[in-house]
Amino acid sequence: MLYVNPIASNQFFREDSNARQEVRETQALKEFERLFLYQLLHEMRKTVPKDSLFGHSSQQDYFEEMFDDCLAGQLAESGQFGIAKQMQDQLKLSAARSAPINKADAPAAPAGRQI
Repeated sequence: MLYVNPIASNQFFREDSNARQEVRETQALKEFERLFLYQLLHEMRKTVPKDSLFGHSSQQDYFEEMFDDCLAGQLAESGQFGIAKQMQDQLKLSAARSAPINKADAPAAPAGRQI
């Protein structure tokens, strides 16, 4: 479930583009972590047998989905799983490796060796 706050998104237009891009990236990664954890909880709940004491209804399914969504959101915000942070670190590492090298920054060839 994607949550968009139109009031909070207004701040993006006041910041510079690099900071805005970093904030949007962080939000997207946290939302990905939330979705992943929601799916994890949803699939885990399928393994639990249905209780015959309370019966089974569509209202119970709806409640459990809302509960899983809320719990996934809280877990993602707390950062306990660290999925978003790990992905952000990997993206930064990948961007650093693929960044172009200027000729001025490149190490000079050793003297006496001609190619």
